[in-house]
Amino acid sequence: MEPDFSKYSIEELEECLISIDRERYPERAAKIEKHLKALSAEETQRIEKIPLEQRKIIDKNSRYGSYLVIVVSLLFFILMLYTGEIPMRHSDNVKIEDDPIMFYFILVIFLFMAVWQALNIYIYRYKRKRE
Repeated sequence: MEPDFSKYSIEELEECLISIDRERYPERAAKIEKHLKALSAEETQRIEKIPLEQRKIIDKNSRYGSYLVIVVSLLFFILMLYTGEIPMRHSDNVKIEDDPIMFYFILVIFLFMAVWQALNIYIYRYKRKRE
């Protein structure tokens, strides 16, 4: 019995395409690719139907969210580094003296979040300059 790929989402189709044995099921892989292209085209058309001004507002709000994540992540990073402890909700605070590996691991996570968002903003601006 062959699955009905028309009911699959883009993410599900991408997962199917990654996991399918193309040698055993070449026609099934072709169907998945066909449905994936069709869904991607529909998604692109749906986005293009959104008025340009509204898309600009959405992009601007997304950037503001990224700025907020950067500021909050860096504030927490500096605060935790300065105090030498990380407040935990359901257990004792993680102190640098008690568990340095966990302490630095959590610090790296907060730093990574800030860097990741900064990179997303940079890439977005670079893409806009190229358009």
